[in-house]
Amino acid sequence: MTVGSGNNGLEMLRKVSFQYVKIDREVLVSAESGNGRAALMAILAFAAESHAQVVIEGVEDRATLDFVRDLSRTPVNPANGLIHGVQGYLLGRPQPEFLAPGDIPSPLAA
Repeated sequence: MTVGSGNNGLEMLRKVSFQYVKIDREVLVSAESGNGRAALMAILAFAAESHAQVVIEGVEDRATLDFVRDLSRTPVNPANGLIHGVQGYLLGRPQPEFLAPGDIPSPLAA
């Protein structure tokens, strides 16, 4: 594998500024072993260095929530945590978009 300035994906990450990173459930599920975990940790480390907020989708059960909490407490950024919010059926069903901001529950429930 070659990684460098010729890699368009890495070049885009270097040039683009963003405030949020939303990680899909598929990435989370693949992180339960081997290279999938390494890829997710690289995304989290990049987001931390870029001062981006991270939201993980697909938290469907308590075991997944515990896994996400453990990931967030890694040595890369232990003070602030690496993951700032989660989404998934464990925390609630999708709500109609017409809810007032005060009616929306906190993104880091439990």
